Amino acid sequence: TNFHAKLARHGQEFHTILGNSIALRKLGGAGFHTEYLARLVWQMLSRNAVLSRIETLWNTEALVLGAVRMVDIKVMVASFPGLFGTEEGDALVDFCRRNQLPLLWGLGDGQQVSQRTREQWMLPPFGFPKVEAGRARLLDPSMVDLTNGTAATPEALAQWKSIDAEVRAFRATKDPDQIQMFDWWNSLNETKMTVPPLRGGDCSDSDLCFGVESSTNKCICRNNPDAEEHTAIVV
Repeated sequence: TNFHAKLARHGQEFHTILGNSIALRKLGGAGFHTEYLARLVWQMLSRNAVLSRIETLWNTEALVLGAVRMVDIKVMVASFPGLFGTEEGDALVDFCRRNQLPLLWGLGDGQQVSQRTREQWMLPPFGFPKVEAGRARLLDPSMVDLTNGTAATPEALAQWKSIDAEVRAFRATKDPDQIQMFDWWNSLNETKMTVPPLRGGDCSDSDLCFGVESSTNKCICRNNPDAEEHTAIVV
């Protein structure tokens, strides 16, 4: 999610959302692009919204466009089914640590892209099964110090490490299926590291905040990278 607004790109997020709506219509979906625009707004605002699998490819929150620095982004969201417990996931965690960028894990539909069937990629309203929009994410415990969030308890850390080891051992033999991913996800939810996505009215300042901490119901935000830059210059 962009933190620093870019000059000459004012409102670029809205242009992206409208472009997504037009693209869905051109791909052969039913209805006018204005209907898709209304659908996208519903998915962003309603806590009861659902989406078709293909619509996860139009997640504007996850797209970083143009020339950006890591201080321009307030949070990184990684695929739990695709990256958790893998070497690529470890590399991403290391990258986020080095750039002091908080990392959230997102469940999505619990499947890797290669596991989805053709029917699941059909355009709305034909795609099935539906997926809950705006699911809570999991803040990686190693990233809490990069935010104003509450540190995980020793018990929560032990449980996280246990599930992490279990995932790695399983992946060494075969790819986990959707049911297995949901089981691990539900176990990690018990660590109280869940962060529902930010919605209108949740926080007074959304520049650096990216969700609401479930354990305390307070806004959770990235530490101000500008302040860190200024401190580094002074030192």
